[in-house]
Amino acid sequence: MRLNRLYPSLLGFGDQSIALLGHPYALARTALRWSFQQLCPPLSIKLILDVGCGSMPYRDIFPAAAVYHGLEIDRPCNRPNANVTHWYDGDVFPMQSSSYQLVICSQVLEHSFEPDQLLAEMFRVL
Repeated sequence: MRLNRLYPSLLGFGDQSIALLGHPYALARTALRWSFQQLCPPLSIKLILDVGCGSMPYRDIFPAAAVYHGLEIDRPCNRPNANVTHWYDGDVFPMQSSSYQLVICSQVLEHSFEPDQLLAEMFRVL
């Protein structure tokens, strides 16, 4: 039996390469997932943008979302990601202001060379 079935709240999250032991993201994702599960589902959130979406590990927490878009920076290494609905040039998000009710950005901000610009774009699309 796969460990994901035994411990679904600790393993996987849309990324089968993340295991409970030995991967630094496992604990961070567990804590983030718990927080999202506690705070977000009671809200009527229908329009969600996942910045730096990767494998969209939190997508299943929002089954009622009419729109769950993934945004990634446009680099050749990210192009194979089928979860991405929008590509970002590193400067301006390719969507209109006030397009989303919730923006998820986890484990991304620390990689940005322009965090103020990234935050400004997230606020703009909210």
